[in-house]
Amino acid sequence: MLRLAALLMLFVTLPGGLLGGELSSTDDPQHEGISINEQSVFKNWGVGAMTCANYVDAREFPDSPIGPYDATFRQWLMGFATAFNIKDSSTSDLLGNTSVERAMGWIEGYCRKHGDEEFFTAVWEFTKMAYPHRAKSATRMVRN
Repeated sequence: MLRLAALLMLFVTLPGGLLGGELSSTDDPQHEGISINEQSVFKNWGVGAMTCANYVDAREFPDSPIGPYDATFRQWLMGFATAFNIKDSSTSDLLGNTSVERAMGWIEGYCRKHGDEEFFTAVWEFTKMAYPHRAKSATRMVRN
């Protein structure tokens, strides 16, 4: 019960709670083949809207109320990667030969330097770095 109360307090005290504000992409419109629209506006849901500092805390203090959230950050990354794999027709696996744990380690390093940025931003920076090394699609899924 105390852990649940602590997690609820975390969401109340985070700027924006679990939901981030609308974001505008300011990245290079064409980065190593990733096509993005500079004018795109999207909603950032879940732990993707939490700060990098929250992620680092979850990694450093596994016994704290936020510590169990480390697995939630991992799940968010895997969901993001899955959606990216579906959306980008030239990608079958964004992570390629990289394990989820290695990706999380890279993201942690980024987050340690950019604590005020959203976790999504770290994942997006990882995506831009990993994209040239992704597993490319040979064929697309066939739907019945």
